[in-house]
Amino acid sequence: MVWSDAKLFCNTLALAGDAAIIVYRVIDHGVLSHRLRIAERDTGQTRADVLLPGDAIFNGLCIDRIGHIIVALQDGRVACFGGRQ
Repeated sequence: MVWSDAKLFCNTLALAGDAAIIVYRVIDHGVLSHRLRIAERDTGQTRADVLLPGDAIFNGLCIDRIGHIIVALQDGRVACFGGRQ
């Protein structure tokens, strides 16, 4: 299955189970920001989409063994999302 979003400028992505994890940049009213999207692998339907607390490093995405999504930011911080309890 192939799906796309022509407005999405991908910074990095990873596949996890039945989801695609995408870090992308968007320009809204002249302001650049980075977002994290979790989408269904088969359909591309968005499960979650959140604003990152800073600009992401290119290819700075990983998923740990318990499902945390980790994004490295350009200012040296690391953002962590989700995971099983």
